[in-house]
Amino acid sequence: MVIQRKDPPHEDEVGVVGETTITGKNQVSLPARGLRRLGWDKGDRLIVRMLGDDMMALTRRPENWADAFSGKMGHVFGTHRGYHAFPGGRAP
Repeated sequence: MVIQRKDPPHEDEVGVVGETTITGKNQVSLPARGLRRLGWDKGDRLIVRMLGDDMMALTRRPENWADAFSGKMGHVFGTHRGYHAFPGGRAP
């Protein structure tokens, strides 16, 4: 599992939180300790990403994608003030 947050995790929040087994129906039970730390609940939807040949990452799906990404791309697109600092709103 990958924890996504702005601040780096504290030392006691990283590491193994349990172990699980893949069932005959390709299902796994996630360790309760890890779910509590992440604040995940029954019914939460998860996005599964492949991170290599032997690793997957689970991320809780946002309830609202617009809210989840709002204001996150300022470093790419700049700010409203920066845009209007150039004549015609365009950088040279």
